[in-house]
Amino acid sequence: MSTDIQVSNKSTSVSPEEILCNVSKFIRGSTHEINIPGEELARASLFLLRTLPSSRQAILEYLCSVYDEAVNEHLSRQEMGVVAKGADERSMSPIINEIESLIIGFIRSQPDAWTPIISSWSIDLLGYISRKYSERRSMPHSSSLNELLFLWMTCSPTKSLIRITSECFACASGDFANRSVNALLEASVRHSPHFDWVVAHIGSCFPKTIISRVLLCGLKDYHQHLGGQLDGLPPPPHSSAGESKMSSVVQILSHMALQHARDVRQAMWELFQDSLGETVSEMQMSCPMYILHLSMMTNLLMQTAVDVFVDCVTFGDLEKLCSQFSQKKPSCAKDVNSLMNLIIHLLMKCDHRSNHVIYLLLDYSHGLPKQDVIGSLSENPLQIEIHFFCSLIMNRLVIELQRVSNARPPDPSAEVPLLRGLRSHAVSLLQMMLSSSEPKVTWLVRLLSCLALHCGEECAAEVLSGFLTTCQEKLCMTHFMQILQDVQSKYPDIISLCASKIITSMLENGNSVEPVLLNFIQLCQWEIEEESKSMGRLLISPIIRPLSEKIATFVTYLSSPNIGISSKVMALLMLLRIPPETSVVHLIRLSVQVVGFFFRCLLLSDVQEKLRISESCIKYLRQLSEKSPIQSAILRYLVEGALSEEFSVLFGATGNRCKQQQDLKRQEVSLMSENQCESNCSTSLVFHVGMIGLGLKHSSHINCFDKADETLHRQLLLEAIWMCSHHGNESRNGCTASVEERRLKAEVARSLALVLLELVSPDVMYNSVNWPDEDFMRNNTVERDLLIIRKFNENPILWDIMDFVSTGPGGLRICSSVLRSIMATLLIRWESSREKVASSQPQDLSVTQRILELMRKGQLLPEPLCFTGDLLPHLTPYEVHLLLLNIWRFMKETSILPPSKLQQGCHPKYIEVIHSILHSNISHLGHLYALFCNASPFPVTMDLKESCIELFRRQ
Repeated sequence: MSTDIQVSNKSTSVSPEEILCNVSKFIRGSTHEINIPGEELARASLFLLRTLPSSRQAILEYLCSVYDEAVNEHLSRQEMGVVAKGADERSMSPIINEIESLIIGFIRSQPDAWTPIISSWSIDLLGYISRKYSERRSMPHSSSLNELLFLWMTCSPTKSLIRITSECFACASGDFANRSVNALLEASVRHSPHFDWVVAHIGSCFPKTIISRVLLCGLKDYHQHLGGQLDGLPPPPHSSAGESKMSSVVQILSHMALQHARDVRQAMWELFQDSLGETVSEMQMSCPMYILHLSMMTNLLMQTAVDVFVDCVTFGDLEKLCSQFSQKKPSCAKDVNSLMNLIIHLLMKCDHRSNHVIYLLLDYSHGLPKQDVIGSLSENPLQIEIHFFCSLIMNRLVIELQRVSNARPPDPSAEVPLLRGLRSHAVSLLQMMLSSSEPKVTWLVRLLSCLALHCGEECAAEVLSGFLTTCQEKLCMTHFMQILQDVQSKYPDIISLCASKIITSMLENGNSVEPVLLNFIQLCQWEIEEESKSMGRLLISPIIRPLSEKIATFVTYLSSPNIGISSKVMALLMLLRIPPETSVVHLIRLSVQVVGFFFRCLLLSDVQEKLRISESCIKYLRQLSEKSPIQSAILRYLVEGALSEEFSVLFGATGNRCKQQQDLKRQEVSLMSENQCESNCSTSLVFHVGMIGLGLKHSSHINCFDKADETLHRQLLLEAIWMCSHHGNESRNGCTASVEERRLKAEVARSLALVLLELVSPDVMYNSVNWPDEDFMRNNTVERDLLIIRKFNENPILWDIMDFVSTGPGGLRICSSVLRSIMATLLIRWESSREKVASSQPQDLSVTQRILELMRKGQLLPEPLCFTGDLLPHLTPYEVHLLLLNIWRFMKETSILPPSKLQQGCHPKYIEVIHSILHSNISHLGHLYALFCNASPFPVTMDLKESCIELFRRQ
């Protein structure tokens, strides 16, 4: 090759004497025969390298010593701590630069001649220097490749050698490029691991060439030393050859993967594809195990291998790989368990794209033959074997994850990278579980359980809340219970946190409310059933108690426009328990929502659904009414709702509606246009002033419910009032009593009467218990009395509520002002009537009989006055007026007497009018004569007025 190298143009002008002089100087100086300065000797060697080709070998050998001396000087200065920026190798730096410039000039001018020589020289020199100074005190450990690379690249001599080597690789072409890479890798083997930094840097400059070669070099070494070990574990320390080379390959590839991850991935994929060919060597067949071994040694290469597996490997590739392993199966069956352990170990360490890895494993394992496809076993055995092997991997992986997650005591430092990677994909795993079938569902449930246990309470709440917001099947809720039982042992308050997270989600997204409520209902039902079966000892995790703490939030959905959501909330409230520490304010808010929903459910057209929901509301209101303040509030809300314009139509209200009149607003018209229309029939001196008011009064409100519905609604309302008026044992006993036997307690009757008086009476005046003269009512309260009786006519439910009030002691006495107003209006109507018989006024007759019946039930009228209503249908209007006037005078004089005093009998003067009317109509009233003539005599010991005064003094 020396004959191919041409001498530079400068050598043509150099005399032989000058060459001879420099040869003599170089020989005598390099052999230390005379003392020549190093810089002068180096320049003489460079002169000979340019002018005397035959001296090339000796000159290059001498230049090795120059670089060695420069490196030693740099490391010495570094160890002494005197190296500063710009002060490195002040004596050697100029000559190093001259050497680099000369050699690079040779390479660029004659690359084919100089590149092989300089490349081999620079690689050997770098290997020699790296090994020689590897034990220096300032040198980092060989395993710290980045630190080692940084140190050598800050050293000017080695940096110069790297530039020379890179120039050789850049100018190399053809077969020499392959030989250069082989020389680099051979040097890496000889000087490993100290030479890895050179390969890593050169590889970064020429990634595609170096990476594939380094991978192939590692494969050869792996097959030679580890090819028979399926577990992929490195050999013992004493077999240092294989271990050092594999370690170097791993470090080089890891360094290059930082900047050239795509090239490393492509090279690894191509190497794997080459191993799946039809005719492959035994070394190529070990490629999959080689890749697993690389993945185990560093996380960077594991990420690369994961990318290859997820993005590139197909099921067809797995079939080819399975076919290769099947051929080796008889010889390596004993090592399958070791291979499985290696795969599980790698999966546990995988945090990069871990969700995609799990998805692929689940897909590949979800294909085991069933009874109807057994025939496919013989048709495609490789596919069945892949499915079976992936199933084994999933089983082993889940078992290992459960072992780590359920470790007692838990080790905070034992973090599982796989679970850490799956933490952000818990929702997608849950979605996959919902759309999958067995055995994929079982694996996913166990994965989610391990994820919830390992990644903290927040992750566990996220997993459980995901179940409750998305699951809509009973089987899915059994999986929820499995995870809850596992998690609750570690996080006792997980249900409370889960409920808070779900409620926050419900407030943000209303679409997920209905499935959440259904799942909560199902869980609470399970707990109640389990509690009853186990005699109060729960075998499942308690759910009702933490959910009961969130009642205040759930109850807000009772006002939802979707009646289905509201009904489910009501069903959930029936299963929950009201916490005893709940404040009165929250209970009142709860009462308002439940009462409002009770009236809304009466609007349903489905009678069965209406009865079911209203029954739930009534039962829940009974629970709330156990506290006295809440009981009064509930009674008020029920009466107010029954009289409200929105719901009064449910109970047969028939009055004109202000709302309807507001909807029929008068259109704006022009007075001028109206006058122009009237001009044809009017003189010019007459002007039309328009129409006053809104025209004709609109017809009465027409009910959209038939009589049967109204009757049902009234019964349900009265049932609600009755149930809320009693609590505890009294309510249970009262539920079995008939309507006639039900009687209110005095305090409840008083509370209900006050509410009724407040809602019916238009003002607070004239609400005393005493009855004034009938002329007073005629002259002062006619308008007030008409408003009260109109409200009763428009709202028939008021009569039913008054009937309820009359069953309680003293309840109707509080409503005396209402009774007076109705009675005063009836007196005027009967007095002014021109009908021959009272039955010709059926409405007034019905109201009169009803109010007399109320006074009888309320013990305001003694016998025989209480039977007056039976006479009315057979009398004339005037006679009815006389009887009512007789009762008015009785109430005026006895309104302050207690009921016990009234029941002793009636004064004869109040019976005289009745006897007179009976005698006048004996032909029609003979059958009623005994009611009024056999009454017990009234014990007259003093004047009635004096008796009242004496009783007042005693009180």
